[in-house]
Amino acid sequence: MKPLRILMAAAMISAAAVSVQGCNSIMSKDECLNTNWEARGENDGIAGKGSSIISEYHEACDDYRPMDESSYRRGRERGAKAYCVPERLYNTGIAGTQLTDICSSVPGSAELMVYYQRGQMVYLAQAQLNTIDGIVQISNLLLDKGRWQSKQYRILEIRKAASKVRPKAKAALEKARAAGMKKDVAVPDLLEDMKSSGMIDTILKYADADQKLDEIEKKMADYQRSKESSRSCMYSSSKKLAKSCSESYDYYSQQISELRQERYEIWSQVGI
Repeated sequence: MKPLRILMAAAMISAAAVSVQGCNSIMSKDECLNTNWEARGENDGIAGKGSSIISEYHEACDDYRPMDESSYRRGRERGAKAYCVPERLYNTGIAGTQLTDICSSVPGSAELMVYYQRGQMVYLAQAQLNTIDGIVQISNLLLDKGRWQSKQYRILEIRKAASKVRPKAKAALEKARAAGMKKDVAVPDLLEDMKSSGMIDTILKYADADQKLDEIEKKMADYQRSKESSRSCMYSSSKKLAKSCSESYDYYSQQISELRQERYEIWSQVGI
């Protein structure tokens, strides 16, 4: 069974873009000294990397060998033409990847953006369905645990709301996929009511609390076993051993007490 935090992440897939930019250590000294800038530019263009990467190349390499920016841009423009085609842009949108300025200098770039946007609609429709399925699964897992009986009505209400819009979300995804690259579609926000009513925040708050409570109870069980082990030797004929066991017993007792307080605070935050 997946931990609730994993399900939370799956449930709240963000439509925010994932950047395709490079990392901090973009090039080593040896690469700076030996790179073919035109070839690197072409490869970056084919990969869809944005022009902001040029400043990173300057920062990484200019102390060793000044970047040949004109050659790089020449190669990048050639690579951009290979990247900025309908199918590639559509797939970029479906992947939920942010489109850089790679196509800005390509002829007909405005018309090409339509394909990226159509791919985005598929991504957004899939993300919405994933969110709904995640909410339902989280609700089911919480309902299976006895500790959430006091919140059962609220959890059932949230699950019912998510289940109610799921068929519409699935239909929206199928419609977006069927439209493909050929035509525009709109993806309705089927979670708007759940967001405005606080249902999504509530179920995620419960899930996070449940995960923390699991961790606390595991620690308490571990400490309780150690406490009992210490108790067994507190009255040893060896004064040194007895003292050590007594100190351990007190330590584990204190840890358990602190965890009980932490558990109470978590319950207080969600409303016992």
